[in-house]
Amino acid sequence: MIETIQHPEIQSPTTRYRIALVDDHRILLDGLQWIIGHFTFVEGVDSFSSGADLLASMEAGNCYDLIISDIRMSPMGGLELLERIKEKNPLQKVLIMTMYDSRHMLRDAYVKGANGFISKEGDQKNLEEVVWRMVQGGMHWLEEPNAERTVDLPNFTRREREVLSLVAQDLSSKEIATKLCLSVETVSTHRRNILEKAGLRSSAALVSYAIKHHLLP
Repeated sequence: MIETIQHPEIQSPTTRYRIALVDDHRILLDGLQWIIGHFTFVEGVDSFSSGADLLASMEAGNCYDLIISDIRMSPMGGLELLERIKEKNPLQKVLIMTMYDSRHMLRDAYVKGANGFISKEGDQKNLEEVVWRMVQGGMHWLEEPNAERTVDLPNFTRREREVLSLVAQDLSSKEIATKLCLSVETVSTHRRNILEKAGLRSSAALVSYAIKHHLLP
């Protein structure tokens, strides 16, 4: 059963949107198509089991208000697909689906023009909220489920901001220590403090947090 969120604009939308889904796991793809197809603001959902199929659809003249793509696919990965989509249409909105072990890919996806990330561990209400925000022109950066957001970025120390920025650039603790002339143990302490202050649990979420707060160079 689909339980949509009780938002008046979502329940009675003045505009309905077309969505494209890309994932090489057919069962997941069919499930997402069914769920998203029941959102009141969605006009239709086209699903593709490969990036090549989506690109062919776009070449044929099909337009989408939002493309939702897995990041780990074969033979064409999500990053290559994202790059090719943006080459065709830099303004195309693309939402990347990811797991929390994808921190290396998150930064690359951001650099290549991703407009948002969503975790595969989320529920359907979260998915509806994110898709609605994206088709309205917004962005969505990954947040861990049930993460507490009691401390904002300004409460980080200067050193913690430096470490966070370097973590988001995919540097290891050893590389950060060398760059900042600190011990590895000190860097590890800073990383733990950053995670605690941000209410996060994973390095992938840290990358998204840094993107959200414009900490990438």
